[in-house]
Amino acid sequence: MQDSLTFTQSALKVLEKLNSRGYDAYIVGGAVRDAILGIPLSDIDVATNATTEQMKVVFSGDKVFETGVKHGTLTVISDGEKFEITTFRNDGDYSDARHPDSVKFISDVKGDLARRDFTINAMAYSPSTGVIDLFGGKEDLEKGVIKAVGDPEKRFDEDGLRILRAVRFASKLGFEIEKNTLDGMKKCIANLFTISAERVFVELTGILCGAHRYFALHEYSFFVFAAVPEIQPEYGCDQMNRAHCYDVYEHTLHALEVCREVTPVIAWALLLHDSGKPFSIVYGKDCQRHFPDHWSVSRDIAEKVLSRLKAPNEFRREVKFLAFYHDDYFYGGKPTMKRFLRDYGEKFMLDLCVVKEADWLAHSGFGVEKYRKFFNEFRDDLNYVLASGECYTIGDLAVDGEDVKELGFSGKKVGEILSDVLDKVIDYELENEKTELIGYIKEKWSED
Repeated sequence: MQDSLTFTQSALKVLEKLNSRGYDAYIVGGAVRDAILGIPLSDIDVATNATTEQMKVVFSGDKVFETGVKHGTLTVISDGEKFEITTFRNDGDYSDARHPDSVKFISDVKGDLARRDFTINAMAYSPSTGVIDLFGGKEDLEKGVIKAVGDPEKRFDEDGLRILRAVRFASKLGFEIEKNTLDGMKKCIANLFTISAERVFVELTGILCGAHRYFALHEYSFFVFAAVPEIQPEYGCDQMNRAHCYDVYEHTLHALEVCREVTPVIAWALLLHDSGKPFSIVYGKDCQRHFPDHWSVSRDIAEKVLSRLKAPNEFRREVKFLAFYHDDYFYGGKPTMKRFLRDYGEKFMLDLCVVKEADWLAHSGFGVEKYRKFFNEFRDDLNYVLASGECYTIGDLAVDGEDVKELGFSGKKVGEILSDVLDKVIDYELENEKTELIGYIKEKWSED
């Protein structure tokens, strides 16, 4: 943990501009936390005793956007870097358990820090004062603890989203949530249901993509299940199969843990890929559990969950089909692979490779060996097709619509012919060579 803090010159210049006009100004919140920890900074927020009108004068030479004037916030683009700058304030009541009904602008940074969520986020910094830490934030960083500022229940009654934010910080930092804070989160769990679906989706995505996602999803599953109740049946669902050594939920967490490339789409696909298993259990003659067609149920659950959370349409589509195909053996070799590339695209298939690998590695030792061949064949066929530049789309064909029209065809027939030619090329029945393709079209499709 670093003793001295380092910020960009642009950030320090923002403070200097405010200071030079006689205003107090500090970098606050997560940027101070991350600077103390010595990890890369993302957004840098600034707090000041200047009003928004005074800020506009100070930053008249910069781009300024009125992103939250009601709450004393402007967004300033200075030297190409974005800063949210907010007037010191106290918050009024939170009747909707999310937003303050009113704010009172104040002149002292100490009052501003007292309204914040967790001690590790309630610190301020300026070159002249160093770190201002009124609530033991640095000590909690050293101990690896997430602790509410003041009364935990009050904090979570003010804003229910803070419940998921605590879990997200546990996932990002690997910190434990302090007992009283955890108790307050549980007592206020109903406030989660007052939060907009979009905000819940963002926080859950942060939890799934954090470096310590296994820890957070394991230790604080109660809150994840509250937000995504569709996956709670996985908890304790014994797979009773030699290929598995974990219950369904533990398998899901291990798949997320071993995943080599975590993106939001891949993380959500892994969270939901086996959500259909508890509803698909059958007992085989081998006295083991099997889960036929659980991939279809998982696809439908993924659609339900992500629709409720108002995930973007394309995001939802990719996740549900990753869940649907995660267990597919892809019989048919390279022609099958090329058809999937044609229908779903290169990005989807590369994501599916990552999902299938993580799912495979989260099996028992017996299961890993049992399914190694299927995964290797899938990966090798995908890599071969992509590396070789083999044709799998109409646009890759050596003939195009104009060539077909020159042979006397028109309308829908042109598309039908190109689709037929593509199938023959995909199946290695024709070489993707113009003369050969033209000859085939003339022979098969010539009109009387």
